[in-house]
Amino acid sequence: MLARQNAVAEYTLGKESECVLFFTRYGEEKAFTSAGLPPLRGVPEHVMSFYDEDGEDEYQFFALRIIWKKEKFNDLIVACANDQTGSILFANTATRSIYAPYDGGADLFFPSAQDVPVARSRFAKWLSARADGL
Repeated sequence: MLARQNAVAEYTLGKESECVLFFTRYGEEKAFTSAGLPPLRGVPEHVMSFYDEDGEDEYQFFALRIIWKKEKFNDLIVACANDQTGSILFANTATRSIYAPYDGGADLFFPSAQDVPVARSRFAKWLSARADGL
């Protein structure tokens, strides 16, 4: 699992690239709590609040500047896969690419629609048999 996650993350974000690591938390608390997370270098800062479409549930977004490096975030990726982190994503703001791991895989976001078929082809063996690859 980690080999695949690191491969798609490095492909998407770039090798040893400057990124922003985002965390999402449910509720009104604007102070980041790292309970249950592997140690982080630094404390994510609160960057915004968001209400769901009903205006009832509030979400907090926190960000931490990091350098993406293969295998450096293995503990965090495993914690995410075990549903211990809440939603996280790594964003390379220079290339506008995003790697968002979750408990069943990862979502990859690219700056251009033309990047998608190239990535699908590269990682075709890892996609599910469903027509949409999910």
